[in-house]
Amino acid sequence: MVARVKTVAFLGIDTLNIHLQVHIAIGLPRFSLVGLPNKLVGLSRYGGL
Repeated sequence: MVARVKTVAFLGIDTLNIHLQVHIAIGLPRFSLVGLPNKLVGLSRYGGL
């Protein structure tokens, strides 16, 4: 099943449009990040620094 979400993020007084697409399937829990803007975002997968 695929779910799509549209939201915004605040950057100072500006807003950024965020489009998220999620594929939900049966199996072990995991997630993959695609199109990372920064390497630090990838560290969120492991619970931080």
